[in-house]
Amino acid sequence: MSIRIFASLNAALGSTRLRSLFRFAAGASILGLAAGTALADPRTPISSIPFTITQSGSYYLTANLTSPGIPAGGITINASHVTLDLMGFVLSGPRPSAIGSASPGILVSAPNSNVAIHSGTIRAWGGPGVDAASASVMLEDLRVVDNRSDGIRAGDESTVRGCTATGNTGTGILVGEASTVLQSVASRNGGHGIDADVGSTIDMNTTAHNAWNGIVGGNGSSLNGNTATHNAMAGLRAIGNNTITANTVDFNTLGISCGGACVVLGNGVSVNSQTGLSSDFLASGYASNVFQSNFENVSSSGPGNAQIGGNLCNENPCP
Repeated sequence: MSIRIFASLNAALGSTRLRSLFRFAAGASILGLAAGTALADPRTPISSIPFTITQSGSYYLTANLTSPGIPAGGITINASHVTLDLMGFVLSGPRPSAIGSASPGILVSAPNSNVAIHSGTIRAWGGPGVDAASASVMLEDLRVVDNRSDGIRAGDESTVRGCTATGNTGTGILVGEASTVLQSVASRNGGHGIDADVGSTIDMNTTAHNAWNGIVGGNGSSLNGNTATHNAMAGLRAIGNNTITANTVDFNTLGISCGGACVVLGNGVSVNSQTGLSSDFLASGYASNVFQSNFENVSSSGPGNAQIGGNLCNENPCP
């Protein structure tokens, strides 16, 4: 009887061991496959420039890359549905030897769309840092520095978010119609800080020490929650039919300049060397703004302009 019990237990143990071994082997195979999948990066690496992208897909830089010289450009994108990750690396042009060369750091050719470029620095190119003037693009977390033209050019319906454009000889960030510029910085550029075309949204940006206007908003654009300081012309230049709310505008030549039919609400405008708010054309309204220590706080002589109420001029109600 004891012999039979021992034999049965031994058989059961053997069966359990076989099942355990099978499960271990199967698990190892699955883990191996998973590890293999993780190691296989489906993106295409870019390890030298110039480089041209001709197919949709995802691409990434493997290191800091420098142009071999004139007339070589950086990266050209000749396809739609492309993501380019700079991986925190620097894409450098041949400047200062780039005088006479208009090569951009990154060129997105027309009529491509759904192109995203993010996370890196583009500097010292003879042309724009990013030239996507004829394409719809999304640009995020880029630093575009010391280029011998505009920092960023983006076409209609583009988005620029969290980017910095500084020290470029042209405009820092230039976008087409119905675009969005959000949480970006444009400083010490040779043109405007930010220039957005018709129907754009320009929110929560900072512009400083630009040679022209801090921000230019095209007809029908909204300018909300921005800071514009120490720009050589106007802090905010609104072409017309604009909504201008909750901005801080100080130490510019002009504070807010409106071409007409603007709604100007809740802005802080101070210490501008000429006029705080200039709306000398027609039908603009302004309310709940604070004007302080501007050479002239408000100039609104155009027909139909209206102080809606709640404006303060040097801590007193505006006349």
